[in-house]
Amino acid sequence: MDKNAAQNGALPEGGLKAPSALQTILGALHMAFFGAHQVTKAELPEKFGAYSLVKKIKKEDDIQNIAIGIYESAGKKYIIKRWEGTTKDLNYYSLRNECAVNSLMSSVGTKSGAQDGIYFPAVEGYYADTKSLTVAFEFIDGTLLSAHPLEFQAKTLTAVMQHISKLSTLLSHEQKAMLGRRSLGFYLLLLPLISILLSVRSPKNAKVIWSAFGASVSKISKLATSPLTLAHRDLTPSNIMVTDKGICVLDAENMLLTLSGYDYAFISVTPGMKELASRLPGPSSANAAFLKNYIVLHHILGSGEFLVVNEEYLSVLRDLHQ
Repeated sequence: MDKNAAQNGALPEGGLKAPSALQTILGALHMAFFGAHQVTKAELPEKFGAYSLVKKIKKEDDIQNIAIGIYESAGKKYIIKRWEGTTKDLNYYSLRNECAVNSLMSSVGTKSGAQDGIYFPAVEGYYADTKSLTVAFEFIDGTLLSAHPLEFQAKTLTAVMQHISKLSTLLSHEQKAMLGRRSLGFYLLLLPLISILLSVRSPKNAKVIWSAFGASVSKISKLATSPLTLAHRDLTPSNIMVTDKGICVLDAENMLLTLSGYDYAFISVTPGMKELASRLPGPSSANAAFLKNYIVLHHILGSGEFLVVNEEYLSVLRDLHQ
C-alpha cells in the first residue's frame, strides 16, 4: 500500500513476517518501562493514498500509539490500523503479527478450501517506514458473537477452534517459518521469572503463586509432544463477528504456533467466561492444566498496567488452587 498512490490492494512481494519471541519480549519491556514517557500519539490522516477517512474508531483500551479508522476507496470500505513511534514496541509487533497472520490465514484457507464458513479479514495492503506501520484490512460488517445466546457462542467458539487446528495441518514448512512460535522452552523460561516477580509484587499471595508454579512443573513430563499448533490466544466472543458470509475471526495480533489446547485454556481462565467455558468440549489434558496456570500467572502480572497485580486474574488463580 503506497502512501502516495492508489493501489490495487496487493501486498508487497514477500509480505510481512511475524515478529520473533525475542522481538516481542523486547517490545513489551520497552513499552513497560519507557512507553508512558516516550509514546507517540498515532494520528489518522484524512487521506492515505487512495483511501479516504470515513470515521475514527475509539476502542476501550485506547492505546495511544495505535489509531484505527474506517476508510473508503473506490466505493469500498476498509479498516485501517496505524502505529506510530520512534522505537518499535509491543504494539508495533502486535500489528505486524496481525498483518502477517491474516495474510497467511486468508491465503491458506482459500487455496485449501478449508474455510468451513470461517475466515479472517483479508489484508488489502500495508505501508511501513522508520516511524510508522499502516495496515488496511477488509471491512467486516456483522454482529459480535458476544451479542448472541450463550449456546450459540459455545457452538461457534468450538467451530473456530477446530478450524484453527485444521489450518495448522495445512501449513507448509515455509509458511510455519513466517509465524511466531512459543515452544515449551519459552514457557519454562518465563514461568519462574513471572512467579518471582509476582511474589515480590504481592508477597501475601506467594503461597498460591508458587502452588500454581509447582502444579505447572508437575505436568511437564506429561505434556503432549505433538508439533506446535496454531492458537489465537485472545479468543473471546468479542473477537468474533457473525456475518452474512460466515464467521469472521478478528484481532489476531497474538496468534502464533504454540502448545495444543491454548485457546481452550485461555477461555476457561478468562474472568467472566466460566459458564461459557463449561459448555465447550475442552481437553482434559496435561497441556490444558499447564497452560491455565501459565496464562493466569502471566495475566496477573501483565494484563493492564505492567507489574501491577491484576486482582481479577488473581481471583481466578485462587479458584484454581483453593
